[in-house]
Amino acid sequence: MRNPEESTGRQTSFSGMFPCPDPSAECGHRDDHGRDNFLLWEKVLVSVGVQQPPPKVDCLKRTDNYVVLHGSPETNHNYILLPTCRVAGIECPYIWGPPAYPFYWNDAWSEAQVSGAAQVTYADIGLGVNSKPARTQDQLHIHMAGILSGVQGQLNSHEKAGRVTSDPKKWQQQIVPVEGFDHQKRQTATRHYRALIFTSKADLNQNMFEFLGRHVPAAHADKAAQTMIVTPRNAGGFYVLNSDPAVSGGGTGTCDLLLVYDKPDR
Repeated sequence: MRNPEESTGRQTSFSGMFPCPDPSAECGHRDDHGRDNFLLWEKVLVSVGVQQPPPKVDCLKRTDNYVVLHGSPETNHNYILLPTCRVAGIECPYIWGPPAYPFYWNDAWSEAQVSGAAQVTYADIGLGVNSKPARTQDQLHIHMAGILSGVQGQLNSHEKAGRVTSDPKKWQQQIVPVEGFDHQKRQTATRHYRALIFTSKADLNQNMFEFLGRHVPAAHADKAAQTMIVTPRNAGGFYVLNSDPAVSGGGTGTCDLLLVYDKPDR
């Protein structure tokens, strides 16, 4: 693997095939370290051999473009996928288009399967990314976890009622309420999400950040505030949800209301 610290110009991925973002306030710097919110980035550096422990890392898989780690708390349905590039989070504009590595979401789905490095053992799987205000770690990470029971049923009902379609041109206006659960307050929490159907699992094999920005201008205009969640659809494919606090009816910047990391939901 190539060490990105050796790059003389733009930071590169370990394969050199996909360039990484230039260091910036929005995307982070390669030498970020020593603060609690940089822990995941330091774990990436240890995982790829750039830095010696600490921190201690149990890396489940390492590729040129991403690593797979246990989430916290460590359970059989809590894992995370992180870029090997320095990407602070969803606010980094570079990941919202080429030439950034485009397949993080599809890779996360694959790694969460039985044949993957991080099999999510739960009734159904959810992938999610948090907004900048909603996270505690400043290295982009896609959660691979359980999806709260009842979420897919609600989305199926919205689909049958015609409130959710597969037309990406309608995504910004397809706003539906979904009841989740606030695990800290131990109470239900209904928020509104922009919802879209992917009729095929192959639709996930693209840059989902670019796709969101292209079809939801409001999300592109306020990247840092966005959350995105992907979960399987009963009829095949996926439901793709996006929200931020400004969404009509009351949105959210966290995926945590719909995902389950620890004990069984509710």
